[in-house]
Amino acid sequence: MHHAQDHKDPSQQAKNVVLMGWCMPSSCTPYDLKTYLNGYFNTIDFPLRNHNVSYSSFIEDKNCQREDENNDLDQMDVSFGLVCAIIVSLVISSTLYDCFRNYSNEKLVARSPIASLFLTFSIKGNLKKLPHADDSNPALTILYGMRVICICMIITDHRFGTHLSSAVLNFELVEECMVHSWYLPCDFHYFMVAVILCIVIYKNKKMGLILLSFVTMAAIITPFAIVWYYQKSAVLFFYPDFLRQPKQQEDFLLTYSKSHTRASPYFIGMIAGYLYYRMRGSEKCLKKISFAFSDIVLAFSSAFILYLTVEAPFRNIFSLLLAPPARDVKPKPKPVEAQESVNEVTCDSHL
Repeated sequence: MHHAQDHKDPSQQAKNVVLMGWCMPSSCTPYDLKTYLNGYFNTIDFPLRNHNVSYSSFIEDKNCQREDENNDLDQMDVSFGLVCAIIVSLVISSTLYDCFRNYSNEKLVARSPIASLFLTFSIKGNLKKLPHADDSNPALTILYGMRVICICMIITDHRFGTHLSSAVLNFELVEECMVHSWYLPCDFHYFMVAVILCIVIYKNKKMGLILLSFVTMAAIITPFAIVWYYQKSAVLFFYPDFLRQPKQQEDFLLTYSKSHTRASPYFIGMIAGYLYYRMRGSEKCLKKISFAFSDIVLAFSSAFILYLTVEAPFRNIFSLLLAPPARDVKPKPKPVEAQESVNEVTCDSHL
């Protein structure tokens, strides 16, 4: 008989585990289902019992869901509703204020910075600016029309493409938040912080650059501290367990999808953009010898850093430092160990 193997390596699917889904009354707990299944496995007779094969069940509480759970509003739902209410209120009040200015003498008075900022939410003012494109570069004007057409096609295809592509596609459409949509709130958070930093740099360059440096260092230290405290890996491994339930993985929820753990590349890009802006009109150019020398220095520096992160005793510390931008490193697989013929049934219960 070929014994079933339990691969201790999480990157491989264990051959002695069978994943099943169960639908049971909500009055039953996961512990009740586990107790019943184990009792049932011990009483039934199956051909492999004579070969020292047994079955056991394992049910995690986080895998169990009830139909009425989606009706309860959690803290994230309340926060999202509050943000939407604030934005809608700003848009409505700003539009009313903009319309009111047209019927009063206030439009002849110079607007304060707060009033100008408040009017940026006005629907009336934005609709006037929407049809006008930026004419700073006439060669790119054709791209505006192409962009509008592509956006309309993408939205239409994503919304109605599955229904219009074929008459035999009669499946039920389920709308849910995709796993990769974590970048939307991250990009929104970074954009809002970037606007504030740019305003500070414009008002006070020295203070703004100090603040940008402080935010960049905080963005590097924050994931370092989280990975160090929770003893997590510096990267997210796309193992079978993660692919089955990504939103329930602790690494995904703790470091991978959070804004404060992914901000360092964004703010480093802001520093690079500022340096490019300052040097854009400069006539200083590096000579070919300087280019060649800098390439050699960067090559040896990169090799030295890779040696420290892979071979040297400091690789754990460097993995923590590289936790924010590193996303593609794969671990060394562990040796496969053979296990006696003991199989496990893992059940995903839906109450």
